[in-house]
Amino acid sequence: MANHAFWNALVEGPERVVSLTAVLGGLHILPELVLFLVVLLAGFARDYFIRYNHRVEEAARLRAEAADA
Repeated sequence: MANHAFWNALVEGPERVVSLTAVLGGLHILPELVLFLVVLLAGFARDYFIRYNHRVEEAARLRAEAADA
């Protein structure tokens, strides 16, 4: 049923956008999409945090080496 409604939404006339939106809303993909984006953003934030910490440690190491020289 959902596939048939989805196909009709794709091939209909001017009401296509409204019908497609209604069909996609009926598939309940929004919560999964939001969860995917949250997990993706958490991964980016973790990667940024790790890289930032490495840069801070490297800067501290270079300052210590410069002070010894």
